[in-house]
Amino acid sequence: GVLHFLAVFVVTGIGADDLFVFYDHWRATARMKQLQTVEQRFVWTYRHARQSMLVTSLTTIVAFLAGVSSVIAPIRLFSLFAALLVFWNFILVCVWFPAAVVVYHTSGWEARAPCGSEKCVNGDGDDNQAKETGAVRFSASFMDPFGQAS
Repeated sequence: GVLHFLAVFVVTGIGADDLFVFYDHWRATARMKQLQTVEQRFVWTYRHARQSMLVTSLTTIVAFLAGVSSVIAPIRLFSLFAALLVFWNFILVCVWFPAAVVVYHTSGWEARAPCGSEKCVNGDGDDNQAKETGAVRFSASFMDPFGQAS
């Protein structure tokens, strides 16, 4: 019904947020001198972005699952449907999008993009003067509040 159709828009918003979080972390790794290979960048990005995406997805799934206890059948079905959509969205974002980003980077498409080059990522091309993005600063302080290596 109409509620199920609206759930697609909710999941699209959650998915877009997850994609931005992952790609924001990926772009931040271009400025990290200790991450020199694509594999190192991928592992760092996946570890940090996955945690943020998991928290947002789990809280949304739990919120929708709370609606399963409703006595109104359409609300109950919508809640279950939306929770499943968010779950599969998380799975696809964790499997498909990281692979797409690595292919985008290794194929050379990232360097040909208007804002994909190292100079564009870093602002002026100076790695020492580059600033971390907001999501990376938050993730680093939230997931590692004592400044220990993660």
